[in-house]
Amino acid sequence: MTIEVSVVGLALDGQPASSYSVAQETERRWHVQVRDGSTVQHVIQRLSLADSEIELVLVNGRHADRLTVLNDGDAVAFTGQVCGD
Repeated sequence: MTIEVSVVGLALDGQPASSYSVAQETERRWHVQVRDGSTVQHVIQRLSLADSEIELVLVNGRHADRLTVLNDGDAVAFTGQVCGD
């Protein structure tokens, strides 16, 4: 199945998001193929996101936890810390 994933304020290459300049902190969005029954946690692992830096997870615009089971066509958004330390 295919889901849409967007990532804001998180590094995808193992570097903490805080090491990026403001100009580099852009939203990244793409379509990802996952197996039926996949959870938000599966997507986090597949994309090698730093779980400890994820502040907010939304599925179809609604707050979700890491055990939320995804469906074909779902939109999943991951957001890092927005401001402050």
